[in-house]
Amino acid sequence: MVRDNVTGLIWTRCSLTDGDKPIYDFNCKGPRKKYYWTEALQACEKLDHEGRTDWRLPNIKELQSIIHYHHYSVGYDKPGQVIDSVFPGTVSVADATEISACRQKQIETIADYYPNSYPCTYANIHYWSSTVHKNDSRLAWFVDFYTGNTAFGWSTGLALWGPREKYVRCVAGP
Repeated sequence: MVRDNVTGLIWTRCSLTDGDKPIYDFNCKGPRKKYYWTEALQACEKLDHEGRTDWRLPNIKELQSIIHYHHYSVGYDKPGQVIDSVFPGTVSVADATEISACRQKQIETIADYYPNSYPCTYANIHYWSSTVHKNDSRLAWFVDFYTGNTAFGWSTGLALWGPREKYVRCVAGP
């Protein structure tokens, strides 16, 4: 667990894995599990971890509170906008390398003529929040821990813009 002394929130150090439990490794080495939004809500609500049962899926502001915007551009050797020593494995070097390769592929293709011809979707680094879009409850907000950006995706129904499954980190406290 990780305690945020500023917000008073308690976080699971690692992302959830099979069995809907945090990865059981101090360095969070192991496979992360992707969830549909409703599954993510349920997984956190049912979590019994480190003697706590008050876990929940964080709202978008809580999830944004663990973003650490670096003063350098992100690259394969500096993966992500989260402090890796606090939340290891959120964005792996393999994730960052894959994203860099995808961006390079965009440059090398006919992207200048057809900008959407080779879209890079970084669903492997998106983490769900419990916050739904104020104008459409079928959309839920998430954080991209590679860029530090927030966006929203389909929480239900057909996935028009790529995978609806995203990773989960649970929170407890105020």
